[in-house]
Amino acid sequence: MYCLSVLVNLPKPTLSKHPEFNPMYVGEKVSFTCDVTVSTGWKYQWYKDRSDRLPETSKTISIQLGPSTGGKYSCNAFRSETTLTVLSEDISLDVLGRLKKITLFKCLCVQQEDVQLFVVSNILMMYCL
Repeated sequence: MYCLSVLVNLPKPTLSKHPEFNPMYVGEKVSFTCDVTVSTGWKYQWYKDRSDRLPETSKTISIQLGPSTGGKYSCNAFRSETTLTVLSEDISLDVLGRLKKITLFKCLCVQQEDVQLFVVSNILMMYCL
């Protein structure tokens, strides 16, 4: 005996981002996952700012962040031309410029009033006296 279930409403995928940091920085990597809990066999469509369709069709995509990768990401899923989910909620991705490295010079000890600063192997340690 077989049972057939017919959905009245189209399924809505759940979109997640890893890591969940916001903002992120140029050079970092982010992954988005589009999950449909109803049935199996889905392929995925990815969108940036709801208008730019990305070429990937896998459940999870990874993006190396650059200056133009910030925006709102969303997805939907399909199994055929006639079986399509609604669009997921958007997830915002804010991308800022590269973090700057600060190099500290090595020295023995600097003392000024009630604060002592030690720089050892490019790590700054501060002690209040």
